[in-house]
Amino acid sequence: MNNKNSKHFLDETVQRAKIENAQREAEQIYNYNKWKDNHEKMVEHELRKRRHREPSAVKC
Repeated sequence: MNNKNSKHFLDETVQRAKIENAQREAEQIYNYNKWKDNHEKMVEHELRKRRHREPSAVKC
């Protein structure tokens, strides 16, 4: 390979690696946000269930 082609190939490889890393990072952020939302919903649901079960002072 002559010098021009090898430089071009390395530039493409580096660019492709950057794009793949950015996509992977975006997917991880998306998955974390999705997990966080689901976790918050579950916590709210459990808290509502506990409040519903606990007798209030008025009933006693």
